[in-house]
Amino acid sequence: EINNPNLICESYFNLGEYFFYTEKYDDAIEQYGFSKKLAEKYNLLNENSDATQRIAECLEMKGDFKTAYQLSSEFALLQGDILKKVKQDDSEINENYTLLKENEQKLIQKLRENKLQEQIINSNRLNWILIFIFLAFIGVLVYFRRKK
Repeated sequence: EINNPNLICESYFNLGEYFFYTEKYDDAIEQYGFSKKLAEKYNLLNENSDATQRIAECLEMKGDFKTAYQLSSEFALLQGDILKKVKQDDSEINENYTLLKENEQKLIQKLRENKLQEQIINSNRLNWILIFIFLAFIGVLVYFRRKK
């Protein structure tokens, strides 16, 4: 799994699933336990939550309802932590979106200013060209008037 904790957790979890669905609950608990320990080590909330829930289900199937209930409570707490993280991530996304929109508006305003400046420069050039043409025309008129 190339030392990726998420993928390693997923592999252990999948092994646990195999044992769970073949009703080998002790083996499943062991594999889910490996996944859970690794998830705790690397603070992988989703993986930890999934493994905790599955271990609780295995314990229920084995009749250990007290430990299953405790793990179900831990699962609920992990789900709360996941929800907090999602809300925090959403908040950060909203902040980043707001900054992006502000920067976009600044860029649009700068683009408008640049276009306006370019139009002014082009207008000034056209004015100078028209003045030059007008003076040349006056010069030609004066030249032909004097020639007569």
